Amino acid sequence: MRNFLLSPPTSPDDLEKYVNEELAQGKKELSFFNLRLDFYTAEQITAFLKKITQAGVTSLHFKNNELGSTIKPECWVAFFDGLIDSSIKKLLIDDNQIHQLDLGSWKAMDNFIEKCKSRLELVSLQNNNLVLLCDEKHEVLNRLVHHLACPCLISLNNWHTNLSRWGELTFVENTSQALLLARHHILTTRKTQADFAHVEDEKLASGPSSFSH
Repeated sequence: MRNFLLSPPTSPDDLEKYVNEELAQGKKELSFFNLRLDFYTAEQITAFLKKITQAGVTSLHFKNNELGSTIKPECWVAFFDGLIDSSIKKLLIDDNQIHQLDLGSWKAMDNFIEKCKSRLELVSLQNNNLVLLCDEKHEVLNRLVHHLACPCLISLNNWHTNLSRWGELTFVENTSQALLLARHHILTTRKTQADFAHVEDEKLASGPSSFSH
């Protein structure tokens, strides 16, 4: 999978060329990193999704595109509605401040997941400050993640600033397989960090290495 790593501004023609080249090579996974996409209209998004649907694209990964603050609500609705008839199995929208999406966009995402949950293999919404969601949006997120049977990566969203929110998402009686996997991810990460810190402490305590050239 080749990442599209360009600094803004990037023209629609450049993006179109990239997508066409990837599809011509039979690529089924497309990545858009560090690229502003706010020039897309709802009609263009619908056309883009039609193209990748016809090509059988199975994975879309967006990262650091400022999507939450630059994409209009009608474009988000067009995006999620267009995904319903696609072949997308993996959807990653990371580092995009999507806590800023309006309620209608969140509901469109939830609708897509509800209708397509049987084919989805991975959903990632990491580093989006989801802890800042208002109550109504948090309720949609809670419902959304419990619709999923696949991994739903949401652990890296500053939950430490509001542990009650994380507790609501991972409450045992309501926890789906997706949230169990997400909770395992954050706990494993914490353990790895703790183990690393322990090793570093032991190195410092034992003094400099005796090996020399």
